This record gives sequence, C-alpha cells and structure tokens, in this order.
Amino acid sequence: MLAQSSLARKCNARRGFLITALLLVAVFTLLYVTELFSISDRIHLPSTTALERVPPPVTHSGSCGLPLNNTKIALLIELRPMRTLIPILLHYMATLPEDWPFMLMHSAEVEPLLKRSAAIKRYIASGKLRPLLLSPDIKLANGPDVSEFLTKKSTWALLPAPAEHIFFFQLDAVICSNSEQTPDDYLHYDWIGAPWPHIKFLKGGNGGFSMRRKSRMLRCLETRTWVRGMNPEDVWYSECMNSFPDAVMPTYDQGKEFAIEGEESPRYMGIHKTYNGLTVASHYDFCPEAAMLFLP
Repeated sequence: MLAQSSLARKCNARRGFLITALLLVAVFTLLYVTELFSISDRIHLPSTTALERVPPPVTHSGSCGLPLNNTKIALLIELRPMRTLIPILLHYMATLPEDWPFMLMHSAEVEPLLKRSAAIKRYIASGKLRPLLLSPDIKLANGPDVSEFLTKKSTWALLPAPAEHIFFFQLDAVICSNSEQTPDDYLHYDWIGAPWPHIKFLKGGNGGFSMRRKSRMLRCLETRTWVRGMNPEDVWYSECMNSFPDAVMPTYDQGKEFAIEGEESPRYMGIHKTYNGLTVASHYDFCPEAAMLFLP
C-alpha cells in the first residue's frame, strides 16, 4: 500500500510539472503571437492583394524616375573624339525634357571618352543613353559623306522601332537652357530646323539642329534616291516633304523660333553655327552655353 501511495504521489507530481510546463509554453506562445501582431501593425505590412497591386519598377527612366518615351529619341552621330563631345552631350541630356531617350552613334575612337566619363556611364547604365558603335567602314569626313549616310534606310533602321520623333543635333549647335521652349513644342512638324535666309521660300530648315519624323523621311526614301552632287540632306528632305499635300512644315518665322543661324530672332530655342553676319557672342546673355561652340 505504501509503495502504491508513493508511486501515486510521484505520478501526481509529474502531472503537475507537465501541466505547469504546458501552461508556461501556452503563455509564452500567446505573448509571442501578440508581439508579432503588434510589430505587424506598427510597420503596416501590406496584404497579398496590396502587393499584387504594386506595379513593377521602371528600369529605363530619367534621373527623376519619369519613364522614357520611346516614340521620341535625341540623336547624335559623331565619329571624332572631340573634347567638346561629352560636355555638349551632357548639356543636351540635362536640358531636354526628362522623358527623352538619347542615342549616340559613334566610332571606336570615341569609345574611351564614354568609358572615362562617370556621368555618361551613369546615363548608359540607366538606359537613358544608348551608345551604338558604327562599322569602321563608315566614314563621315565631309558634307556629302554625312548626306549619303542620312539618306539611307539602313541608317534609320538602327533606331529603336518605336522612335518616330527625332531630335537630331550636332556639336556645332546648342540648345539654350534659358529658353521656355523645348523640342516637345515642335513634335507636330514633319521637319523643322533653323531657316535659311538665302532660300526663305523653302519650308524646312538646317538639319544640324532639327526635329524630324522618321516616317516622313522613309516616305521620301521610298520615292526618291539621293546621289552625290545633289543638295545636302536637309535641303533634299525639305524639298521632298514639301511635295506631299499632307506635309506639316514650318514657315520662315516659325523656324526662327525653333533655332537661329543666319538671322536674328527675338525668341528661339537653339543656336546653330552662325553665318550671314549673325554673331554668337551677342547672344551670351540668353544662351551662355553657346560659348562651347568655339572650343577647338
């Protein structure tokens, strides 16, 4: 009897210990779950449905996060490793609206400039600037070489497919950051550039600082062929586009509001290399960046 009583006491003690242990586990579990929900409330964990509503991140965007508009593209074609190339390119990239992507068609000689500039490398990494190494067979040593290159369908096929509105610029032109205008104000034109004082009747303008529509150039290339000895590509394209009844081309005064090169204008967005008595220095108050045009 005594042995049975002793055994019962031991069993009861063990049961009491197990019950106490289970109660402690339950209490700690309850405290842990309560704290977990408290943390969740404090950090506002989103629900699954909320997570599903979050749009995917935009990978190709400007520095402010605005998605790039791939129907537009700013294009520079430069095979010479000029010391003004990087500063002028960066100036355009800072001045154009944020959603403009850029493309640089270049030679192997230009490659070291791109690899050295930290600012350029950031733009390339973000997708805003797309460099394209051209074949060494392509030579752009003079005006006819450039015109021949720009009047080939294969050249415009190098652009991303959605690109329609092309802001074409060269290193002898600059956009004025003090201007209230942007290239977006001229997207409705088939072609616009600084007007020519010696051929005022021709609607269009200089191609070295111009807005042009790819589809309209391709329409010209479907119906005409440029050969050496003809007018430069900008005059050639302007004449062709004016021949279509649905062409949207600027008047002489509208062209002067876009850019100047051979005649003064009270309002303009850019300056192309000057002639006909127009001096860039007289425009430094409004367009001080034009001083870069004189760097060798």
